[in-house]
Amino acid sequence: MSLTGYHTGRTNGKDEWKVLLSGNVYGTPYQSNELGIFSPTTSTPNDPYLNWFNGEIQVHFGLSENFDIGVRGNSVFMLGLMSKYQLLGSKTSPWAVSIGAELGYLFPTKLYVQVPLSFSYHPNELTSFYLSPRLATEWHYGELSETTHIDYIGGNMGFQTGKNVIFAAELGLYRFSRFNDEKFFPDKLDEKVRPIFGIGLIF
Repeated sequence: MSLTGYHTGRTNGKDEWKVLLSGNVYGTPYQSNELGIFSPTTSTPNDPYLNWFNGEIQVHFGLSENFDIGVRGNSVFMLGLMSKYQLLGSKTSPWAVSIGAELGYLFPTKLYVQVPLSFSYHPNELTSFYLSPRLATEWHYGELSETTHIDYIGGNMGFQTGKNVIFAAELGLYRFSRFNDEKFFPDKLDEKVRPIFGIGLIF
């Protein structure tokens, strides 16, 4: 599952498109390589963080002034359908708040749902700062994992600057809050935090 965001509290506006290209580095807590939960190339119980990279593309379209739909995919074979509704603020106000929802599939054995809430401050037309807490659940199924799921809690913070081409940078921190079957998770992963860092360009 992708826990990147790059979302301010503003939506695009009616009939407006945005495309995001990003590169992201994840710190992944140790999990069994045999089960392929995260499928790192190497993993041992003494190596609690395995940094790995993914490239991602997001495409968003404004169905109305305050409601966007979107799709994203990345280099670890994930595809997600996204939506965002602006609750407070306008396209010119300094503060904005929105809520989102995403449903996706990570090939070959994972389904996920996540709900971000985005708060942003826009001191001028070219710059924005945002904070986006998020809840997410990921289900695993198939012969290796039987049926189990992981809950995530955390959030992203970042800034964006630019006009026609926008540069974005983001930091996320997430904790595994629950797992259903300890035999697939040899460490107490709920005590570890998963960091994410990424940069991107928005067109």
